[in-house]
Amino acid sequence: MHRLPARRWSVTLMILVVGLLLGSVPVAAQITSTARPDLGDAPTGSNSFDQTMEAYPNVIARFPTVATTVGASGPLHRNPVLNYHLGPSISAEEQADSGVDSDDVNNIDPENNSADNDAFDDGLDLPTRMGHCVLHELSYRVTSMSAAQPYVNVWIDWNRDGAWSDATFTCPDGEVVPEWAVQNQRLTLNSAGFHDLTLSIRTWRPDLDAPAWLRISLSDVPAPSAAGNGPLGGYAEGETEDYLIEPAGNPERLPAPIINSVEFEAIPGDTGETFIFLPMVRNGALAQSIFQASDLPIANPGGQLREVAVAHVGGAPRTDNRAIIVTAAGTGAAVRLSSWTVNNNPSTPVYLKDSPNLIGIDVQLHVLTPTENPKAQYNLLISAIRRNGNLWLSTWRLNTNGDFTLLSTRGYGSNADVQVNAYGIAHRELTRTNGTTFFQVATPVLAADNQMRMITWSVNPTTGFISGLHDSGDWEGTPDPNTQLSTAWIPGGGLLPPHFAVSYRSSNGVIQNYFWAVNGLGVPSYNGHGISGLDIRGNNPVTVSGQSVAIAPLTGVGFLAAVRDSTSTLPRLISWENQPDCRGDEGCFAVPHFISDQNADNSPNTLGVTLPAPTLTTNRALLRDTKTSNPLFVRNIGSTNFQGIASVTKVMTLIVTLDAIAAGTAGFDDIVTTSAAAAAIGGSQLGLEEGETQSLRTLLHGLMVNSGNDASIAIAEHIGGSEADFVILMNERASALNLSSTIYCQPSGGCFSTPADQVALWEAVHTNPLFQQFAGEVSYAGCGESAGGSIVCHVINKTLNSYPGLESDKGGSLGFFCNNETSTSGVPLCSSGGCLTSQATRMNRTLIQTILQPQPLSANRGPDSRALFDYGYRLLFTPDARGAAQSVSLAAAADFDIDAVSSTLAVSAVIDGQTVRLRSWGAQPATGVLEQVGCATRAITTLTASTRQPAISTVEVVLQSSLSADGNYLVGHRNGTTLQLRMWRLGFKI
Repeated sequence: MHRLPARRWSVTLMILVVGLLLGSVPVAAQITSTARPDLGDAPTGSNSFDQTMEAYPNVIARFPTVATTVGASGPLHRNPVLNYHLGPSISAEEQADSGVDSDDVNNIDPENNSADNDAFDDGLDLPTRMGHCVLHELSYRVTSMSAAQPYVNVWIDWNRDGAWSDATFTCPDGEVVPEWAVQNQRLTLNSAGFHDLTLSIRTWRPDLDAPAWLRISLSDVPAPSAAGNGPLGGYAEGETEDYLIEPAGNPERLPAPIINSVEFEAIPGDTGETFIFLPMVRNGALAQSIFQASDLPIANPGGQLREVAVAHVGGAPRTDNRAIIVTAAGTGAAVRLSSWTVNNNPSTPVYLKDSPNLIGIDVQLHVLTPTENPKAQYNLLISAIRRNGNLWLSTWRLNTNGDFTLLSTRGYGSNADVQVNAYGIAHRELTRTNGTTFFQVATPVLAADNQMRMITWSVNPTTGFISGLHDSGDWEGTPDPNTQLSTAWIPGGGLLPPHFAVSYRSSNGVIQNYFWAVNGLGVPSYNGHGISGLDIRGNNPVTVSGQSVAIAPLTGVGFLAAVRDSTSTLPRLISWENQPDCRGDEGCFAVPHFISDQNADNSPNTLGVTLPAPTLTTNRALLRDTKTSNPLFVRNIGSTNFQGIASVTKVMTLIVTLDAIAAGTAGFDDIVTTSAAAAAIGGSQLGLEEGETQSLRTLLHGLMVNSGNDASIAIAEHIGGSEADFVILMNERASALNLSSTIYCQPSGGCFSTPADQVALWEAVHTNPLFQQFAGEVSYAGCGESAGGSIVCHVINKTLNSYPGLESDKGGSLGFFCNNETSTSGVPLCSSGGCLTSQATRMNRTLIQTILQPQPLSANRGPDSRALFDYGYRLLFTPDARGAAQSVSLAAAADFDIDAVSSTLAVSAVIDGQTVRLRSWGAQPATGVLEQVGCATRAITTLTASTRQPAISTVEVVLQSSLSADGNYLVGHRNGTTLQLRMWRLGFKI
């Protein structure tokens, strides 16, 4: 399945302007573009290698795709002059299964049974769900360079036999459904630009979950048959795109759950035995309810402790604002909070005070840390507890003596006819328009009817008063009824909206990740879903099985999940990145991408991560992390072995031009006249003619998006006065950046350099928004005038090298010799399709890479680039075990919890009979040292006994610090009757 990029249908200059201009200009007006031959990419057994390919598992593919195959000619579109095509971009391949494609990957790879490889299939708004025997509307886009009347055709393999034919099917209402779904429909395109169109088709989908191949084709003449092939000799114009709709290997985003979010009024109350409910709405009618306490009263002697929680409220050891820690211990009937400090040296816990007793079960402690200076001061503490099917939140204020002050208690459950069986808790800080702040709290709950709900609250940071906000109503989450819920706040960034992540075990034992956006009023809305997620490139589903899961935030756009299953004594630590999935007016949603787990580390018992080297076709490459300037991968970068870099040269052409604009000696709206030399330059073209005038802005887009050599010469002459003088500016800029192994002799493809210099050049300007605007744009349209005064427009398109988080790139192929530079004599040019510099940002880490392959060696820069980025992000975000695990004895039914106090101090709390045992741990993530530095106990003997068994922790994860890495974590897990603690690091910074 081809997922459309977020900027898929965007243009910098509105095409509407182009259409208006063209509607009022003489016939001589024209739009030019470069020729792009095109073929489909559906699998076929009739290929140049005589290799069998499968359309679906165990179904032989017979779709005509390869152009030279006798009797099964693929739909080759020759496009000697490119007049129209599907979507913003079009590829360039003479053969579907051999040769070099402009997107660096052959459309089909028969020997590996791989198809659907054309990165330029971007015209169809891919349907995520087609019903059975219904009218379905397909949305698609056509880019035209002038007015035209092409034909559009659609074929769909309804019966999944691996071929398009004239097969027909009859629906129960008697309507006939052909596989040739749209037959030579004539389009009327009245102007140049982008045209958003629709087609109505009748569907045949008896199995809604089964994938089916779809072909859509735009051509100058009618399609010859129902088989989906083209005419002998090919079409003169157009494009063919093939899609696997609803494939099992790339599932559509699951439909959003039905949300009937309503405001709710929280149940007011205290921590005693009697709570009076306000009137509540049930089925539209008011009802009164009086709470009847069924928990046993506080007793002496007390019952056995069964659950424990621990939280660092704020402060730091050995400071005036000493560290305060709170534990909560419960029997299944009642809970007591205790305060502690670790202000001595060594940092041994010291008991301070107890709170009043709370009646209930399933206690959690949650500290409301602010965005700025978290835990520097004493923060509000929330204690959460279930009692008789209600969830109760209480806010507490503590002082330096450990005294508890109860501020507010509010509940949810009976006021919504819901019995709460499990819950999670997370929060974020928000600022109102008047400048005041408040905390927004989210508590996903599992109800007794096995339905999930998202409940939101607000907390006043000064008074601690809790207000109920919104109840999402039931949403289908298919949870295991005994699952625990883990929740984290993910701030997001860029196109990724802020959201709450919710992880739990589903009814089939699979870890599910749901994401919820919550607005300032507390209204929750579905924000994404993964079961469990997608792979690192977002292509295939990843399923994670487990019995329990705990999550913690990672870099603001992802999270670390610690998963326990029944087959391993160790938790599986998984780094997930939430990528935006943007769908037009629907907005952007979060989709989890599996980055790595600790099993990828080849050296698990040593500090640092070691991964197998990526498989590359190129023998020269460099990958650098901009946060540290550390090289993550180096292969033959060579400080002296320089070579031609082809159109990667244009990066410096752009930089020198932006320098001139910043200095005020040039402007984006400058009108540039194309010289004879610019119009006559060979290689890749924007399509400028001698005497044609265009704005400097349009030429810069043509330079970077379309790699126009003619645009680069025109720019050089305008900025430098002459091409030769502009080259002087290029070399002066290189010298200023200490690019000692770089020589420029021509502005479009005449540079000789090394991977080290080219990464350094890109890194020097990668944060410049103007540089990124031109280096990262994929579509642009601009108009100027020909020498004769007619309007000439250029629709410029490029598809970025497909990779999640890719922001910008510039490729190169072949290039120009430096005829006047003797030092380059005999030095090889760039191989065909062998040079590329690109930038990607994932997990809030920006990586820059350069691939330079010299002639006559072959290269495949697209797969190499993706493999390099995969390697870099896995190297950074594979969980790295820091030192040895530490063990603490546990009783068979005892609970545990952990929290961080500072970047070098953590605490663990366990139950030992009727005693809470609080240990402090010196934690040094850099060296991996984790050692116990103190231990203290508190006997709690007067809480009511209970036969109820609260759920005990099997795995917990807490973010200890993000100083030396994006995440230093403490992970605790139960191994039989032992608690094992270990530090882990992800995203090293220093």
